[in-house]
Amino acid sequence: AEEEADASLSKAFTYLPSHPQYGQRRRNFDDASGDPGNAVEIRRGEPFTDRKSTFQAFAARVSNQGQVSWVLRSLLEDRKIAAA
Repeated sequence: AEEEADASLSKAFTYLPSHPQYGQRRRNFDDASGDPGNAVEIRRGEPFTDRKSTFQAFAARVSNQGQVSWVLRSLLEDRKIAAA
């Protein structure tokens, strides 16, 4: 029962691409990728629309791999971004 409780507390995250045929790959994020100590500001650009498609830029200043993983995970947890 204790193992089940530990598993439910896990902050691991797996990104499964909706279109793997386009070269997107499965990404596994461990607990450390969700560590608030790696949190950085993610700036969002103004969305713009071109022929029924909407585009938006994102930028984050990072200084180590932990922050990179945190930003990727944060973006891929958003359903709209993950499906793009």
